[in-house]
Amino acid sequence: NIRFNEKKCHYILCDINISMKDLLTEIATAAGMQIPERVNTHGLLKEIVAYLQTENDHVFMLDEAENLVRRSLDKLDVIRQIWDQTGVTFIIGGTRALQNALKSGNKSKSYNSQLYRRLYQAELGAMKPEEVDQYITVLENTYMVKFMPKVKAELFDFVGIFST
Repeated sequence: NIRFNEKKCHYILCDINISMKDLLTEIATAAGMQIPERVNTHGLLKEIVAYLQTENDHVFMLDEAENLVRRSLDKLDVIRQIWDQTGVTFIIGGTRALQNALKSGNKSKSYNSQLYRRLYQAELGAMKPEEVDQYITVLENTYMVKFMPKVKAELFDFVGIFST
């Protein structure tokens, strides 16, 4: 967890076997929530939304997000629901497989367009460090945050996940 410009930034690595409840637990834990012992996935989602509606100074970076779309787009749709209801920023990084899944998705044109049109995409490819620095400056200006030099150095590694 990193703090910059009054925002709390959380890095979550989405491993290949992450379940919906695991993802929600990672988000809740990163945000500093106390998770009830016996709560189902729907209940946990409601708890997260209620918490982040009042504590919306968080930014979540989801790395290797292609692992969230292995069987369906449901996990990303839940991320979209959290964003819709709280305004909390999610930065989603992944391989070309993530982009392809978002384009073809669940074969539901309206569903895919609803999710896909809300994403700001960046393909960094083989950018030079100064170009990545310019991109990070755009992020700072767009989201009204200021990355400390140490955080910028860590983001160079993170934003690299957009490349193929």
